[in-house]
Amino acid sequence: MDQPEYRLPPRTLLLSFLLVGGGYISSAVCLYLLGFGLALVLSPETIEAFASEPAIFQQQLENNAGEILPQKWYWPLLGLQSVACLGIGYAVTRLAPFAKFAHCVFLAMILCVSFLQSAVGAPAAIQWMHIGLMAATPIATLLGGKLYLSRNDRVSPESAGH
Repeated sequence: MDQPEYRLPPRTLLLSFLLVGGGYISSAVCLYLLGFGLALVLSPETIEAFASEPAIFQQQLENNAGEILPQKWYWPLLGLQSVACLGIGYAVTRLAPFAKFAHCVFLAMILCVSFLQSAVGAPAAIQWMHIGLMAATPIATLLGGKLYLSRNDRVSPESAGH
């Protein structure tokens, strides 16, 4: 009962929150930018479909998802997003003020759950795309965190054992 109470300073907690939130937002921004860029290069029909009215787009997506979101667009997107998440995981682990790998794990969990939620709400024809992202992005994020920890020459107390 007489143990001292340990609290992190509010500034450190705010930095931790901003770091994980920034990692999540960075991942989402990268996904949208990569998706748009690849659509411009590989499948202009995707851009045309996205530019249509939301009800028309939803109908097109349910009727012919393979033409709107073709595999020639998805696989490069999955690979490039995984590379981006590797870098995001590396950066989050590097910048974390404490429990470095734990920040990366928390970010990976948030990414996994957000893609799971999007897979549940997606049309059946493209659910597998969301599930692929749900698997690849958290794994790449964790690999980025492990890469930082393996490259870090000195072992600090907060990263030891992770």
